[in-house]
This record gives sequence, structure tokens and C-alpha cells, in this order.
Amino acid sequence: MFTGIVNSGFTSFIMSVLGLVFVCMAGVCRADGGDASGSAAEYGATTPEEGAAYDSNDLAGTWYVHSLASGPGAPWWEHGWWSIEADHSFSGFIREYKGALDPISGRFLFASNGVATFLGARQDPDAVVFPHLHMAANKSVVAGVGAWPTDSPGTAQMIVLARCGLSYQSSDLEGTWYVHSLASGPGAPWWEDGYITVIADGSFRGMVRQYKSDSKEMSGRFQIDPNGVVTIAGLPREPDADGYAVLHLSADKNVIVGVHTWSGGSPGTAEMKIFTRKGESYSTSDLAGRWYRHSIASGPGAPWSEYGPMDIGDDGSFDSPFQQQYNSIPDEWSGRFQIDSNGVVTLAGKSLNPYSNGYGVLHLSADKNVIAGIATWSSGSPGTSELMILTRMATAE
Repeated sequence: MFTGIVNSGFTSFIMSVLGLVFVCMAGVCRADGGDASGSAAEYGATTPEEGAAYDSNDLAGTWYVHSLASGPGAPWWEHGWWSIEADHSFSGFIREYKGALDPISGRFLFASNGVATFLGARQDPDAVVFPHLHMAANKSVVAGVGAWPTDSPGTAQMIVLARCGLSYQSSDLEGTWYVHSLASGPGAPWWEDGYITVIADGSFRGMVRQYKSDSKEMSGRFQIDPNGVVTIAGLPREPDADGYAVLHLSADKNVIVGVHTWSGGSPGTAEMKIFTRKGESYSTSDLAGRWYRHSIASGPGAPWSEYGPMDIGDDGSFDSPFQQQYNSIPDEWSGRFQIDSNGVVTLAGKSLNPYSNGYGVLHLSADKNVIAGIATWSSGSPGTSELMILTRMATAE
């Protein structure tokens, strides 16, 4: 979680970033009371990958931040905005679930394969506090996971950053979007998937399916401000109110991400929503390349998260020899993805029955750089709901 306590009369402050407690003096941050110096590899950046194409300045700009927690700290979400400088230092404001708007500052470490972490976060796979993020090839979305060491220790957290574009208008939302949502707190386990069509004035209509239930119609009207902040007409604008929702449209106009507090069902439940724009056409080869996967679960299997690289072939087959699970040893995942003409991605051999454990469905964004989706576990803690996001690694042309 991202909270800051700043004393303007001193040069030191205590900051918790993705659950990591930092002590910062004169702008130099460390996590463990030791020397603040160290290599990028030591503090969470990984070694270069052949063919990766990221520049040190790719993080610079204004980003809107959205997070969801699951486990003992739920229900909880977070949203706000950061300004990131060329040296990867950042400052901005963050609002936690039903809380006040607080300032935040810190510094990223950014590797040439697009992996990002926070200065002071040692790369220890056995530590639940390890944060791992990755920037998609479009340079407009960053996604990751981490966990909390304090307050409600062990709480798992997903974070998605959407870059702020130069200008926005309602027509930027026009088109068909696929929605993927996960809830945490009293309403979990719960997910939602489906699609909506948005017209030029922001009005939308579509069909969605909630966790193990029938499809139903979804309609309303989006509103978007000059910064790309998206709200839903008729919902409360007060952050401490049940029903509050706020989202953001990424700079490339292909992903919308945000958070929501339920007012019905199980009031107070926290929810994260990710929308991916539908493209004109799709083929299996659109999936080919190296991706980084980040997942979080809610329900009986929480707290839980997973991350790691994944290589997908032209035929949709994939191999992911290193998937780091929450507070556990790395796992291997392999199989074959299938994609239809709408960009809907499923896993060969898995259930396509949304009422059954083992069901999962994803969607590839129009620019072919982000995949998002939901699943229901069939083993481990059956019935657990999961939200996953895959970000393509940028490669040289």
C-alpha cells in the first residue's frame, strides 16, 4: 500500500510503498537500516534480456495509479497520480479506501527488460514483501504485485499504472471494450467478465457475467475529464461513499483501469476493473512474444499473488518456467492459448463453463500489448477467484 507521513521540518520521513517500509534521509531511501547504495540487480531490477527495447526515460511522465488488496487487509483499494522524473524519482498523491488524499514520493529502479521495482526493495523471492512490476511494450501501462509487511501483514496487492495522455475527449472511449473485474472483502470470491459498447457521448451498453452466475445487461454513461479520469454518471463522487468509482484511460487509449466500492450485494466490497479495447482483427500469432504475467486472488485462497515471464509461440503454446507464487517456491506453467476473432483468449483443455471451477477467460487489447482476464481455481482452494494481467515485453524492430 502507498501511504506517506511527511514532516516538513525534517529531511527524513517514513513511507510504505507496496507494503515496503522505507526510511528516507536527504532523498536517499533504504529499506533495511543499512547502506542505501547498491546495484540495480540487488534492489530488484533484473539482468538485461536479449532483444528488449526500453529506454531509461520510458517511465518519465504522469501516471494514474490503481491498486487492489486481498487477504487480511481487504477490503482495500488505492488510487491517485504520480509524476515520474527522468531519474525515476516520483511524487504525487494517493487516496486509500475511504481515506484522505495523502502525498507520496520515492524512486523506481527500472531495468532494460521493462521490469520495475522500488529503490530499497531487495529481490528476495522468499519474502512476501517483494514488489515486481513490468511496463508493457506500449509504454502506457505498468502492472505488478507485492505484499504488505505491516498493518495487516501478508496482504497481497495488485497495482496497475496508466500513463496520462496529452488530451482526452468522450469520443476516445468509443468502441467495444472487454471488462475484467475482481472483488476483495466481504463480497469475495467474485469476478466479472463481459463486454460493453461505448458510443461517442460516453453512453455504454453490453453484457457481463459475474462469478458463477448468468449473464446480465450492463448500461450507463462514462464521463471523462481532460486528464483521462473516467467516472460513471449517477455514482457517488465522494471517495468514502459506497458506490464510489474512479477509472483512468491510458495514453494509448487501449486500456481503462480503476477501482470501485460496492453499494449493493455486500456493501463496502472493494473492486478493481480493467477494460481492454477490442481490435479490428486477431490471429494466434498476435500472442507470440515474451510477456510478464501478474495475478492476484481473492476468496478462500487469498492472500495469493504470482508473477513471472512467459514465452508464447506463434501457435499459442506457452512456457513459463519461473512463476513466483506468493511466499512460496517458483512454479512452472505451460499450455496453449486459443484466441477467437474478437480477441477473447482461453486456455486449451480448460473449462469454458463459467459455473465450474477451472473456468478462465482473457482478452487481448487492440494494440496487442496487454492481456487481462479472470479465472476460478479448480485446485488448491477451489472456487478462489483470480485476476491476471499480462504485459508484452517491448523488443527492437
